[in-house]
Amino acid sequence: MHILKKHAIQAAKTGTALANVLGVTKQAVSRWPDVLPELYCYRLRSRKPRWYAVARKLTEEQSQQEQQLEAA
Repeated sequence: MHILKKHAIQAAKTGTALANVLGVTKQAVSRWPDVLPELYCYRLRSRKPRWYAVARKLTEEQSQQEQQLEAA
């Protein structure tokens, strides 16, 4: 399971909102790599399942688009 950080923030509307739900500071979120750390994927899924679903869908859609471009 992986979710891009930008999609998790997009689902939460702000990095601060995401940080609050995950129990970290907004500075910690800003230091994460592009892919959300696995622990926080699980936390997001358990604490805000709707945000998780939106972020997961956005990440999957982007992955599919990238695969289509590579195949072309």
